[in-house]
Amino acid sequence: MPLVGIQGTLLFLLLVVLVPVLITQAVVYRFRLQSRRAQELEANLELARSVSALFDAYVHDVLHQEQAVGLQLTQQASLTPEQMSEILVSNNREYASVRDLAWVSPAGQVVASSEPAATNLDVRDLDYFQALSGGQDWVVSDLFQSKVDRQPVFVIARSIRLTDRPLRGIVIAEVDPTRLDSVLTVVRGRQGSFSIVDRHGWAVYHYPEIGLSWAQRDWIDTMPLLQTALAGHEVADAYQSPIDGQTQIGGLAPITSIHWVAIADRPEAEVAMSDLRDFLGSFIVLLVVGLIAFLVALRTSRTLTHPIDHLRDHATAIGRGELSRRVKVTGPAELEELADAFNRMASEIREQEARREEYVHTISHDLRAPLAIIQGHAHILEGEIPRAQPESLAQHSVDAILKGTRRMNAMIQDLVDSARLEAGQLRMNPETVDLGAFVHDLRERLIGVDRGRRVRLNAPSDLPSVTVDPDRLERILMNLITNALKYADDETPVEVSLRRHDEEVILSVADHGPGISPEEISSLFQPYRRVSSTREHRESVGLGLYIARRLVEASHGRIWVESEPGRGSTFSLALPVAHATPMVHESKGGIYD
Repeated sequence: MPLVGIQGTLLFLLLVVLVPVLITQAVVYRFRLQSRRAQELEANLELARSVSALFDAYVHDVLHQEQAVGLQLTQQASLTPEQMSEILVSNNREYASVRDLAWVSPAGQVVASSEPAATNLDVRDLDYFQALSGGQDWVVSDLFQSKVDRQPVFVIARSIRLTDRPLRGIVIAEVDPTRLDSVLTVVRGRQGSFSIVDRHGWAVYHYPEIGLSWAQRDWIDTMPLLQTALAGHEVADAYQSPIDGQTQIGGLAPITSIHWVAIADRPEAEVAMSDLRDFLGSFIVLLVVGLIAFLVALRTSRTLTHPIDHLRDHATAIGRGELSRRVKVTGPAELEELADAFNRMASEIREQEARREEYVHTISHDLRAPLAIIQGHAHILEGEIPRAQPESLAQHSVDAILKGTRRMNAMIQDLVDSARLEAGQLRMNPETVDLGAFVHDLRERLIGVDRGRRVRLNAPSDLPSVTVDPDRLERILMNLITNALKYADDETPVEVSLRRHDEEVILSVADHGPGISPEEISSLFQPYRRVSSTREHRESVGLGLYIARRLVEASHGRIWVESEPGRGSTFSLALPVAHATPMVHESKGGIYD
């Protein structure tokens, strides 16, 4: 699992704070939108009621005026049609919305009119005339097309009857819906609108004026809420506009006296946009604050991470052995104190390394000096032994002394190299090495040593070169091959094979010895670890494989072992290919015997 840095932690904490705030803002916006929607529904319903009351008052005002005109026309029996028309014209001037005020006889004939073109028209077939002649006192017709010019109009008509006498006539006011602005003095802002619909669901009037065609005025099928309002019930809800299909938020109020409906509405998008603007304003402020907080957190994190980066680099340098390096950081007091602690630690480690190097040098010198004396005297004694007695007790004793001193020298060298590796003081001198030829050479030298002829080498002829320190490589291979010769049975071969894998050359040393248990493999390359299952495991201090691993890693390679108890072991190391032309070995089939 990747570790989260200081910068990431600060930004995460900032998100922990900001995200709930943003979510809260969104929830508040949602509730505000719902509240605003409810308020808009109520406001539209209230406006629809106002329009309903204004129109109802207008209708009754016209009816009262018609009553006065009818009485004036019937009280003077000697009036000619021309005189009646003058009276009608005079009264018609009081109503900008009425385009024609007419007097109709009981037989359905227009006797006089403020509009000359309407005189003598027969209106017997019209519903409003039939209703009035049938006994109703007044009626407001539904929208219809005028017989004069086919324009949409409606009629407010009153029957004139004297007490207990038959119908004397009908006063008809033909209203032009486009002129109702003078009556319905309601102004709506932005995209708000209101309408009046007759009892059959036809749009009589719409504000603002949009020039509806006759077919576009039929709303009953496209606006289901009209059915409820025409039945006499107020209703407020969202619906699809019968004009453009947009979602409207509106209220519908019945005009009870004439069974018409007043509608007031506003596009839902406009209502939402109004709140959205408020929300966006708050959101932008919050976003700016969040951005400032982000920049502050970023700046703060950098003031922390930069000194920590310096400390990390300093710690890495100390790990590489650069103990003379010092670090200086500026920032929080705690980090400056930590830098001082690092510097003191580096000084102390440097002093300890110097003492250890001096100690190792002293121990190495003090141990090797007496060994050299013992080895020298052993060689002198070896020269004094008669050549005719090579198997004598004296010769065996001298051989044992020389073998012991050589082993002791090897142990001392392991200890010295291990100490220098730990201190980072062992130098590497990498060169381009033909690994196949190198191993073949090493094998030839081993043939002169006891058991060296058991080594078998298998290497392809086109093997590429590697980059490695030849002296260190020899130390590694000598360790692996001698271990394989030592731990395997005397009659079994040790197989050294080479192969290329991607950008590496892999060298493997396999023996047919007793193998290594899984428990021991996990710690085999650690210092002072030895395979306990062999009879010669006590002949070293257990640093050979540890040193081999450190040298391989210093060469940018890797080393590992594969083994099963009773089936032998295979030690393998991988070294990087040198980016140069591969060297071709002179051999038969690439096999060195």
